[in-house]
Amino acid sequence: MLLHIEFARIGWSDEKVWKMGLLGRRTARRSDIAGIAFRAVTPALAVTALDQMVVYDRAHRILLKVYCAYWSMSDLRELEAAVSPVDHDRFPVPVSQRQFNREFPTGGSWLGRHPNLMGVVGALAITVLICVGIALVEG
Repeated sequence: MLLHIEFARIGWSDEKVWKMGLLGRRTARRSDIAGIAFRAVTPALAVTALDQMVVYDRAHRILLKVYCAYWSMSDLRELEAAVSPVDHDRFPVPVSQRQFNREFPTGGSWLGRHPNLMGVVGALAITVLICVGIALVEG
């Protein structure tokens, strides 16, 4: 079966599940899948939650992660019914980014797992750019 939108595709066969997108292809063997979870993750300092569907293994490592905003729930439910060996979540469970990272230790990029550090580094980078700009104009 194959589902797709303009820039991404999700598909599955008897042996594999895959997601193709702008950054390449992720593939997982169906025998490795322990379940599928829907989570509404609220990142640090954010107002709204991001709905995500996570395909995970027995150690709760993420095999595939799909942002629900790009897909219809009927498509994601079809994938879940075809692939997940356990009971399904009826609705996305609201969690913070920290709770999500505890439940799924490989739950996000390094930048997403360290938002405060990224804020400080970003502020310092902007400050340095302003100082360099002033020095060039004054110099």
